[in-house]
Amino acid sequence: MPGPLRSIRPVGDRAVLVELDTLADVLGLQERLREHPLAGQVDVLAAAETVLVTGVSAAAAAGFATGLRRLDLTPPAEVDTTLVLIDTVYDGEDLATVA
Repeated sequence: MPGPLRSIRPVGDRAVLVELDTLADVLGLQERLREHPLAGQVDVLAAAETVLVTGVSAAAAAGFATGLRRLDLTPPAEVDTTLVLIDTVYDGEDLATVA
């Protein structure tokens, strides 16, 4: 299988697990499927090297492999690398109990 797709395997009867080369490929596929879902797609979940694509039915999931192989998975030319910092304060009356 050429390109970043290493494998596409069925998961149960309504989903497929797509294994990709890099985290950038995973995030790119997840974004692509969120913006342009496959026919019958109801959810997409990314992990470190895989993307789980869930469908409404077994018939929908059966068509996912073909649809995924047809996608242009070329990464975007421009990537947002903005660092986001979230200030966090750990305090409160129950801090000792929770710790």
